Amino acid sequence: MLNKRDRVIDILRGLAIVFMILANFSPYVVDNPHFSLRFIYSIAAPIFILLSNFMIAYNYYIKKYNYDYYLKRGLYLIFWAVFIDIVVYKIFPFTSFDVLYLIGFSTILNSLLIKINNFVILIMANIIFVLTYYFQSVFGYIDIPKEVLLFNFQEFKEVLFNYTIKQFFIDGWFPIFPFEGIALMGLFYFWLYTNKKDIFLNKFFIFINFIVFVILSFILYKISGSSYVREGYAELFYPPTLSFIYWSLSFINLLFSFFIFLNSKNIDNYLFHVLSVLGRNSLFIYVVHLIFGEYVIKNLMDLYKLPSTYFVLFSFWIIFTILVFMFLEYKNKKLMKR
Repeated sequence: MLNKRDRVIDILRGLAIVFMILANFSPYVVDNPHFSLRFIYSIAAPIFILLSNFMIAYNYYIKKYNYDYYLKRGLYLIFWAVFIDIVVYKIFPFTSFDVLYLIGFSTILNSLLIKINNFVILIMANIIFVLTYYFQSVFGYIDIPKEVLLFNFQEFKEVLFNYTIKQFFIDGWFPIFPFEGIALMGLFYFWLYTNKKDIFLNKFFIFINFIVFVILSFILYKISGSSYVREGYAELFYPPTLSFIYWSLSFINLLFSFFIFLNSKNIDNYLFHVLSVLGRNSLFIYVVHLIFGEYVIKNLMDLYKLPSTYFVLFSFWIIFTILVFMFLEYKNKKLMKR
């Protein structure tokens, strides 16, 4: 069984939030990021979503939490999603559905599915993946989700009745199809990690995932021209394709294998410590980095006419990450002194 805190999971969560910071700072600085960066941007959300549901099973089996906890946790996450829409982006909530809506909803729903057979969960997730392609074909996929600025009630009424349901299920920022399937995979991965962890160190398993990752990377590269860049956000899942879904899962498998191997050898360094600290505070960092992007980076770019270069982007990324890590370390040391 897992210890009270599992270093591998904390490091993976930290890696996801670091990639997500870079991805969400990018639209303020770079118009058309290089394809290699689009790859990095694209892996952040699947890790984030999968591990959020991994923790549902973790908290149920390890910490013995009941459904009241998951209901409150899901509503708490949706509260922060609403806060981000209103305070950060100044739009009506419950329209375009950023990632916290998806995670909050999946926390409430998937906590009811914890006791279902894990292979049934796996089948359910893959059905959602396949239906994603079907629903996109039947109902279409818009290039940019419809959002409405606060207090524009007439337009909000139009979007609410004509777009909201479709954006929640198909073509919002993080729709149910396919991301609820990736969330369900988090439950399956918990079972795999706690009962079949050695599979991640199996050479054949690693080899197959590597081959799948390389092949699907090539396919994504070839079809990347047909994926949308939404308001500067350049992830390769607009729209999410089956190639992207299984590419992200193969990459997550490789990351699990890599960090489980390092952990088994007791390999440690300061970078792992940084990622672990960030991973334990991923929700806090997620909210703060969006505020930082909208109110600091955006204003600095406009005020000082900073050039749209990778140097500027990486500078903001590194400075923010260092500052938030220093704050968290300082906070942890104060708590330890008490």
